[in-house]
Amino acid sequence: MSERAIDAVLSSLGPLTPVAGESVSWRLEDRMAHYGVPGVSIAVIDQGAIAWSIGRGHLDAARSWQVDADTVFQAASMSKPVAALAMLREVEAGVFDLDAPINDYLSSWQVPENELTRRAPVTLRRILSHTAGLTVWGFGGYAEGEPLPTLPQVLSGLPPANSPPVFVDVLPGTIERYSGGGTTIAQLALQEHHDRPYADILAERILGPLAMHDSTFAQPLPAAFASRAARGHHWGGATVAGRWHTYPEQAAAGLWTTSGDYARFLVGLQAAYLGRAGSLITRETCGQLATIPPGGRSFGLGPKIIGHGRARRFQHGGSNAGYICGSNAFLDGSRGVVVLTNSDSGAGLAEEIILAVARVYQWPDYARAPRVRRRLSADEAARYAGRYAMAAGSPYPMLEIRADGGELIYQLGTMAPRPVYAETATRFFSPESLYDTEFSLDGRGTATAIGVLDGDRVILSGTRME
Repeated sequence: MSERAIDAVLSSLGPLTPVAGESVSWRLEDRMAHYGVPGVSIAVIDQGAIAWSIGRGHLDAARSWQVDADTVFQAASMSKPVAALAMLREVEAGVFDLDAPINDYLSSWQVPENELTRRAPVTLRRILSHTAGLTVWGFGGYAEGEPLPTLPQVLSGLPPANSPPVFVDVLPGTIERYSGGGTTIAQLALQEHHDRPYADILAERILGPLAMHDSTFAQPLPAAFASRAARGHHWGGATVAGRWHTYPEQAAAGLWTTSGDYARFLVGLQAAYLGRAGSLITRETCGQLATIPPGGRSFGLGPKIIGHGRARRFQHGGSNAGYICGSNAFLDGSRGVVVLTNSDSGAGLAEEIILAVARVYQWPDYARAPRVRRRLSADEAARYAGRYAMAAGSPYPMLEIRADGGELIYQLGTMAPRPVYAETATRFFSPESLYDTEFSLDGRGTATAIGVLDGDRVILSGTRME
């Protein structure tokens, strides 16, 4: 079955949002070339076990080494659910209380107190669910040879840290706002309690017990792993200077892993949720992990919790300099997938692979229904084209819409450009995205503002610049 299933997945990639009346199917290598992704690693979970894991393509754009199942990639923000599991093991051991002020566990640095934190404390539960009101979405890492900051320097935004300080500017417990800064606070608490390197703690508490022998949180990457590590690539194909960045923010972005190893983590998470013997945390604790707390929208304690009924699943993606990845695992323990790529332009490819896996393995309620495309004239398209300044808190300061005749091309930050099609005068979609775009129009039908939608929920917004 595996060989047939592998071939079926690799030969049946298609649009993330299909267009009504169009039927297309691509092979993996063609889509890798389309997106400019040198290498990819894929693992599939079926019937509660890892069905297969493979690598395709090359470690670098020079095409000197082949990616295989043992190639390690940066897991980027997919590090966070692994880090969360470690913290929940400590909660069960009585080291941390999910609802106590996190400052109770910190000595070398403290969350700055203000009127907001006096009204509602920053707690571990809120940190893990991104509801703590903390700043700093993510981290850029450090190029080879650059000095590395300590965690207190990172959290204070002090040199040589290249990220701003972490503090509370929204009342904790009231909204969900993604914060790698918060995850880094949890890392500091764990390190200070054990007075040991973070990578050693995670190896002992998570990676070893789950047989993730090809994974490490060590930063910089040890030589034993570096020889089989995929090099990172920027959009356009240039290799990341020094091959990859180093992330002292290990809990937020520092895991190096294979797709097979990360699938072992997901199987372990599924086992805990189902209360199977030998799991790293109890069923009760994993039930809390899979519960979206007050103020939240999609995150449990670590991973996103999305879907309904039998389609309910753990989900998380990641984006480091030169790497994009994605994962899904059904809460019922049946199925899942991990995709790792070594390119900033890997987001569309990763989602296309996940969708192909969903089709071949008959995932419930995953594929999107075809959408009807409304054709635009060149004059109509020009009404939407322009540069949009994104609202404060967005990881991308600018979104650009370009018109080419009646076609519109959408580019958000450093993400790869993609076509965007009109469904109505205000609602647009892209065959290369799971997110919709909605425009606000003035009385002449010219766009004045833009929103990026996850379903009907606005996740990013911007105002058109003159």
